[in-house]
Amino acid sequence: MRFFKIAFTFFAIICSTANGQNLVIDGAISNNANWNGQEAPFSAGTYQSAYMAACGTNYVMEVDAASAPTQTVNGFNSGMVYVLSFRYAYRTVSCGPSNNPTFLRIRFTDATAVLDYTLSIPNTQTTFATFSFSFTNNAATTHTLQFTNLGNVNTCGVVVDDISLLKLSSPGGIPASNLSYWIKASSIGLPDNSNVYAWISQGNNVITVAAPCANPPLYKTGLASVANNFVANYNPYLTFNGTNQYLDYTATRVDFMETSAGGLGGSFFSAYMGGSSNRSYFGHQSSASDRLFGKTDSVIFAFSTAIGTNNRMRYTVGSRVNIISANGKSNGLITRDLNGASNPLNNSVADVDYLTVGVRRNSAGTYNQHFNGSLSEVMLFNSILSNTQMQQVRSYLASKYGVTLTNNTTTAGIDERTYLATNGTTQYWDFVANSAFHNNVTVIGRDDATDLNQQRSLSTDADAGSNTGNSMLMIDNGTTINSDMSYLAAGHNGTVIPNPGGADFFDVPVGIQSRLKRVWKFQKTGTGISNNVTVRFDMTGFGPITGTDLRLLVSTSTVFNPSSIIVGAYTAPYFTATLPTTGGVFFTIGSINKVSTPLPITLLSFVAEPDNNTVVVNWSTVNELNSNFYSVQRSQDGLNFTDIGNVKASGTSNSRRDYQFIDSNPLNDISYYRLKLTDIDGSINTYNIVSVVFENNDLAEFTIFPNPGKGEFTLDFLGIENNHEVEITITDGKGAKIYEGLFYSQTINHNQVAISLKSDTPVGVYYCKITFEGISKTIKLFIN
Repeated sequence: MRFFKIAFTFFAIICSTANGQNLVIDGAISNNANWNGQEAPFSAGTYQSAYMAACGTNYVMEVDAASAPTQTVNGFNSGMVYVLSFRYAYRTVSCGPSNNPTFLRIRFTDATAVLDYTLSIPNTQTTFATFSFSFTNNAATTHTLQFTNLGNVNTCGVVVDDISLLKLSSPGGIPASNLSYWIKASSIGLPDNSNVYAWISQGNNVITVAAPCANPPLYKTGLASVANNFVANYNPYLTFNGTNQYLDYTATRVDFMETSAGGLGGSFFSAYMGGSSNRSYFGHQSSASDRLFGKTDSVIFAFSTAIGTNNRMRYTVGSRVNIISANGKSNGLITRDLNGASNPLNNSVADVDYLTVGVRRNSAGTYNQHFNGSLSEVMLFNSILSNTQMQQVRSYLASKYGVTLTNNTTTAGIDERTYLATNGTTQYWDFVANSAFHNNVTVIGRDDATDLNQQRSLSTDADAGSNTGNSMLMIDNGTTINSDMSYLAAGHNGTVIPNPGGADFFDVPVGIQSRLKRVWKFQKTGTGISNNVTVRFDMTGFGPITGTDLRLLVSTSTVFNPSSIIVGAYTAPYFTATLPTTGGVFFTIGSINKVSTPLPITLLSFVAEPDNNTVVVNWSTVNELNSNFYSVQRSQDGLNFTDIGNVKASGTSNSRRDYQFIDSNPLNDISYYRLKLTDIDGSINTYNIVSVVFENNDLAEFTIFPNPGKGEFTLDFLGIENNHEVEITITDGKGAKIYEGLFYSQTINHNQVAISLKSDTPVGVYYCKITFEGISKTIKLFIN
């Protein structure tokens, strides 16, 4: 058999000089410098001074008449398309006469076939250009890759760098013809904490963005530490210091998308973490048509003078991975993102052509808005994707980076909480069927069309301070996922742990004394997932644990009496067990001893209520073990808490215990109370937050009706004269703001203001706060 369907892309793009890896095979360095001992790596001082500037030790290789660097490459798949990319330059330093042009031959061989491609390189090509070609593999799993320099009898040759060999894929399985640009950290493949001097894109525009030698960003494998795992879910990423690290390209113009008023428009996606406000992690700007910026607070599509106003969106900067997606053109932009709503604004004129990663380059040639965060992927499509295609790409990113998809009602006919495979029909996390468990969704899976091969995963979009507790769960398939379009996704029921209501003592099988009320459900799709996967639970903050007491419980329903009982292993703070993926689909953690391992101390109630000029705080517990004292904490914003008093705890007790604390100097208006437990060994647990309204009667009266209501309210002011500023905010019980408005009393219709909340605002108790002449007053607002 022979190789077939050869296609190639040639870009003589002049890039900043850079060094990089020798050969990356699907994101991992293959044998590094082991090229049969010939010219690899190349490190001649003469070349380095001419080409590498101040970049230091390099890992490029030279191919000349005296060398034919060769390496064996394993792991090819039958019938799959692969892409070989690299950068090259003609070496003229310290060389005598040479042929012009010289010919670089790239050859793959196996026992039955030979594939050759020859690249003509003129001796004027003295700066790095980028080259790429694709081929469909035959049945062989192993090939020999060889570079030779044909027709050149001199020692001068071709310098080759940043060689990568990847499966041809497209995010979300979108046709490759629509993919304009795709950079992903998994195509780089360097040791952890290495300098990144060059990043070659995939797609229709094979472009290298390169770093200044003195200020390269850093490459992280995503495997070196727990902190790295949380950033990108065991996937690689680049970090930028916010001061001087970046990559850019400032040469021949390339078109990513047509964004004029009558043009086709395009679609943009990214996965990044961190960065303070108004920092650019990606930007493309030209004098003619294209302009796009991915910033930590906005994504902009524009055309020259920014026709139209709906061409920019804003969103909340999160402390976890952000998945950002948008599509449209200069006069119409639709946003789909994890963290917040969109807000249309105008843009300024673009008048130069450049491409940047980790910084913004101004038309004057200076740099600002340096990104201080982590970046894993950026992709651009040259057409506006359909709602289904958008969801396919978002599902790929969410699965890869451990982000739970939310529904912000921007995709007509598509529920954005359902995870969709690249065929557009397979739902590997069906929100309708799993809506009660759509919290911290964690996915492992393989999808060849999009190059997803996530064998191990944890949810990165939750933390210990969220109302669903810490992420807790990691899933590991252990071995290769055996077939395409195979997934396992899991989510939990949202029970707060290790906060109140965390344990159940009744719905347990024989031999189990207590279990978590948090229950996970998984959905298995396809045939490639192992019959047994490893699950690991982070038990940080659970109080007393004897590891041998823990068990994994697996059931065919949310009732765990009866259920399968599986013994695992505990190495603080992790409990690890084997989860069978056949049979039951619900699982949780149980304890065989509710005294030594209560899972966890149960707070039965925690209430704070105003009483005359004080606030009385009451709470009740059961199953205390080695508890020392409780601290009552108070906050004015729901975020920053301080201790206001301590109450001695009961030590060890299996019965109900009731406690009380009186705050004799409460804060005016709304405030928040929280309980903190300190054990005898010094360990600390914090419990849920409650809010209290302590009214100030000096403010003019107001009423709100109907109350309770469905989200449409009227606020009626009494005794406020004209020409006064009135500020209105509505918050939930945790202090999160869901509405704000600023009014002047002369504009209030008969001293009334209409308030409309979002249609998806959950049922519950909220707080409407009015501020007038520096004095605030709050009233409870009920949504039913």
